[in-house]
Amino acid sequence: EYWQDPAKFHIMDWETEYTDALMADKLGHFYFSYSLANSFAKMTEWTGLNKEASTWVGSGVSLLHQTYVEIYDGFSDGLPYLGFSRGDMIANILGSSYNVAMYYYPYLSHFKPKISYYPYTSDEYSTVFTDYNNTNHWVSIDLAGMLGVDDKLIPGLFAVALGHSVTGINRHGSGCHQVYIGLDINWNYFNQFEVVQNSYYLQVLINLLEKYKFPLPAIRLTNGVDAFLIR
Repeated sequence: EYWQDPAKFHIMDWETEYTDALMADKLGHFYFSYSLANSFAKMTEWTGLNKEASTWVGSGVSLLHQTYVEIYDGFSDGLPYLGFSRGDMIANILGSSYNVAMYYYPYLSHFKPKISYYPYTSDEYSTVFTDYNNTNHWVSIDLAGMLGVDDKLIPGLFAVALGHSVTGINRHGSGCHQVYIGLDINWNYFNQFEVVQNSYYLQVLINLLEKYKFPLPAIRLTNGVDAFLIR
């Protein structure tokens, strides 16, 4: 569907960059680039390469993959959101670089990009890669770790998540932004336990789980304040 209509290389104009998905797609590019870089770096580290080199390899692989996809978009036509996107490319660079930044500035590891997806309205865009109406992008904040406080004051197992989504978009300019605040699980909390430190498989599981916003109570702050039992 994406690349079925080849075309001469063309660059998407800035108006389409915004009206396509109200910038939610840029958050998606940042998240996916970061996730790919982080996961690949972890896998590379498990092969025996040191953490610093693995971090750079992961980010390089992520940026290479995302650049290939974006250039291929530039040679495709037939859909309003196809064409080389400068905004997407900037998000790709920032996302793939964030894992490197976390290595050199460990404080940033308290702020984890995450995603949640609830496909319960329309099947027009049937995957998480295109269905921005039902995709939420989050930054999960480990308050206990960030503030360096005792677990008894702020439970380290939980985090505070700030989220963004869009609703009512048709990829031609309609729709509006939605902002959320809610609870999340800080999966990194479990890395302090010896059973996790000694288990390759548990580390794999935690690395995967920390990419997703766990469904917990949240409050929508825009378009009428509303509370959700799970979000």
